[in-house]
Amino acid sequence: CALPISVLCTTGDLATALRLQGKLDEANELCEPRLDSMRRVLGRDHTLTLSAEQIVAEAMAARGEHAAAQVLGRDVLNRARKAKGKADPITINATVALGRVFAASGRPDEAISVVRETRAHVQRKAVRRPNDLFVLDDMLAELLEHSGRLQEAVAMRRRLADEAERVNGIDHPLTASALNKHALATAALEDSRGHHAAAVAIYRKLLPTYEDALGPEHPETRSVAGRLEASERRAHGAE
Repeated sequence: CALPISVLCTTGDLATALRLQGKLDEANELCEPRLDSMRRVLGRDHTLTLSAEQIVAEAMAARGEHAAAQVLGRDVLNRARKAKGKADPITINATVALGRVFAASGRPDEAISVVRETRAHVQRKAVRRPNDLFVLDDMLAELLEHSGRLQEAVAMRRRLADEAERVNGIDHPLTASALNKHALATAALEDSRGHHAAAVAIYRKLLPTYEDALGPEHPETRSVAGRLEASERRAHGAE
């Protein structure tokens, strides 16, 4: 039987919060078993249903179910555009989710195309939230890194960091995050050029920052630690 609306709404809100914290598996454990109930009770175009489907699509891609993840992710984005509008926040989130699905499937160019399409709609919108374009550009930079276009990614990360500082100030968490991501992209570029020692120095400086801010087990922290370890191996191999 279908779960009560209050339970489904609480589930959706909690799952969304977990996803924002990078806890995709925990978010999916809440969403996937309740997805049919959310569709029946809340409706397929309800914001919480669409958000839950985005989480499920990302989780499917993460465990290798790429074709099914792409079908679901594309369907969610199309329904969000139709029900909410092409520049609505839920559409922006659906775009980012589909971008991650394509990237996990080894198709970053398609992901970049999807993000740029939504970005064009947002840019044409007369009134928009201050961070809407920032969110999409942040995703574009991530996809450029994923596709190996590191010089472009570094340039975009630098622009985003400057914009975050101009809008929010140097002490704002968004500015700190943008500066850290620029440093990570720079380290990856240095690594790709064979400057492994320079990359190691950047990663060693960044890792404590991530550990303090997010905790040692957070996916982003583990990613930085993994990058550091790989760069150290390459640096030692080059000696």
